[in-house]
Amino acid sequence: MPDDGGQIYKAEPDDCISSIASQFGFFWKTLWFHPQNAQLRQLRKNPNVLMENDQVWIPAKQIRQESKPTDATHTFTVKGIPTLFRMCFLDSGVPRANVPYVLTIDGKPFNGSTDGDGKIEVPIPPNAQQGTLVLGQGKEAKTFSLDLGVLAPVSEPDGAIKRLQSLGYHCGLDPQAGLAGALKSFQSDNSLPVTGDLDDATQSKLSQVFGS
Repeated sequence: MPDDGGQIYKAEPDDCISSIASQFGFFWKTLWFHPQNAQLRQLRKNPNVLMENDQVWIPAKQIRQESKPTDATHTFTVKGIPTLFRMCFLDSGVPRANVPYVLTIDGKPFNGSTDGDGKIEVPIPPNAQQGTLVLGQGKEAKTFSLDLGVLAPVSEPDGAIKRLQSLGYHCGLDPQAGLAGALKSFQSDNSLPVTGDLDDATQSKLSQVFGS
């Protein structure tokens, strides 16, 4: 790493690039596309999914100067890039469209309804960690607990297991032992070679279908 005043940050279990960037006062793209993070970008591929102890290069901040006349009023706007919470709900493959929900993130509620594809998309703070989602109303309502930022990369067995189970491909009582069978079912349903291996093509398709 170059000696330019920057530093290495080791990711915590609930970190993602957005939360790290927010912590150090950067846009997430500034960190993710920094040349010194090229290896991390190639390894993880998704800025929202890091492993504990992944090394992220934090560059030194640069001072920006603006020349303006002193006898006038000037407005400076702080730009931000929101972090989006996304989920998709299906019932036997059919989108659960127009279903009301209440999403609560770190104590702040967001109300809405799923769109025509059964999706929810809500801007949330980049450092959010906990939440609940109540989908539906009355006796039909279901409550989901949310641990944000703790999903392992798809290349890791635990990350693949959680994605598969969320998509309905259950790995059994011993998920590690049942992973290959769940992968075969997923591969068969998605026109991939049925090997039971967590190869690059399967990782890519699983990320695409799951959404991260």
